[in-house]
Amino acid sequence: MANAVFSLRDLWRELPNYYFSGKKILTPEEMINILKSSYATPKDLVLTSKKKQYCLQLQKWYKKIIRETQKKTKSSFPEFLFKILSRTAKINRYDRVTGDSVIYISHEIMKRRKKLGPDKIEILLKNFLEYQNFNVDFESSKILPHPSWTWKKLNADSSALLDKFKKIVKNNSYGI
Repeated sequence: MANAVFSLRDLWRELPNYYFSGKKILTPEEMINILKSSYATPKDLVLTSKKKQYCLQLQKWYKKIIRETQKKTKSSFPEFLFKILSRTAKINRYDRVTGDSVIYISHEIMKRRKKLGPDKIEILLKNFLEYQNFNVDFESSKILPHPSWTWKKLNADSSALLDKFKKIVKNNSYGI
């Protein structure tokens, strides 16, 4: 199994916070500290001149994209940055599913498929999808059209399995 040593998701979540707080630019050391995952080795974290250059260049491009987009919205830079901050906090959460998570969750479902049956599996997956939906404009009614498909409809076993899914996602957050 491969694991990511750097997480852009973490950077996209945290970078607007730094700029919103008035910081003009992150040092390469600060940026690597945000980017590093729990799988990064000391060797991965060595700041070569190339990595320093990438850190500075990425911020330059990021700010340029933000400024150009902000101009088109006709909102102030702090106002626009706050909107981005709110959206990225949800979109780039720590508990976002990875491919590794999907494999482990699928395995758990397959082990229990006969006991659960298709209806419970559908309700379980719809609840999991709602939990994993990071669309800030998301309306749960689009994925859960029937009022009985709610968190409350999960029995104790299914609820425990959903909790297990969440734990799998958390444990594999830096997986591929």
